[in-house]
Amino acid sequence: MSKKLKSQRVVVIQANGQLELKDFQPRTFGQALANELPEDWRTKPKSLAKCVKRTPDLLTLTLGIMGSFEELLWQERQAVENAIGERTEALEKEQADVEAVKTDAKLNDLYEQLDGYDDRLWAIEELPPHKWLKSLSSLEYLAVVFSVEQFLGQTMTPSWTLFCAHKDNAKLATVHAFRLLPLEVLDALQIEFLELSDASLPIDVCTTLTAKQANAVAERFNLKLTFEAVPKKRARKKATTPAAENAATATEPAPAEPAPTETPAKKPARKTTARKPRASKAETQEAAA
Repeated sequence: MSKKLKSQRVVVIQANGQLELKDFQPRTFGQALANELPEDWRTKPKSLAKCVKRTPDLLTLTLGIMGSFEELLWQERQAVENAIGERTEALEKEQADVEAVKTDAKLNDLYEQLDGYDDRLWAIEELPPHKWLKSLSSLEYLAVVFSVEQFLGQTMTPSWTLFCAHKDNAKLATVHAFRLLPLEVLDALQIEFLELSDASLPIDVCTTLTAKQANAVAERFNLKLTFEAVPKKRARKKATTPAAENAATATEPAPAEPAPTETPAKKPARKTTARKPRASKAETQEAAA
């Protein structure tokens, strides 16, 4: 019996009759790309490059990673360029010999670093993403792998091409599950699909049955579905303990003693605007005639 329950999907019947799969979970990008990414992509840039070349979403991701690399490289290049300027200025102050500046080991090392940054920036600007991946150093590729791993753990959203409505949206997944049922079963469950006026595919599904009635139908047709009703919210009861009653009594204000009656002074008469008396219904009808 436990195996049967594990294989069944639970459908929640809302108060308005709408149905929704209780156990639904949208896919992650890792699940969507499970058949696309080879097992060795984390260690072999060539394997990831092949996937990037044929998968639009991975291409979009790689372009974003390249943009982050470019921003970081420009910042580091600027730091090296500033260091070159400072070193050159210091050498010129120490000695006027131009040759000494040209042969300075530290300055030459900084220029080599600058050339390296220029090469990496050129690769980002000129190479297509799949070739850029293959040009990375081991350390750079580790940074790419980290970014891709984070991406694969995220939940699928509609803005990506891998998004599938009946796999990544709770309502549409429920609609899809019921559209696969035979017409005889749909009639027995009193299923109705809701459609938009300008759309051919349904966007929601509902029933007029209770959870108990729907489960009886599911058992009759041997469906792998279990129906549940949304539990009703119970109203919170106020405390009626003796302590609470005593506290309520203590907080009630004591009745005020009646004040001694005094003869009020007469106020001057208030002027009122004379109003025209309203005609009766009979008089109005007579005047109209």
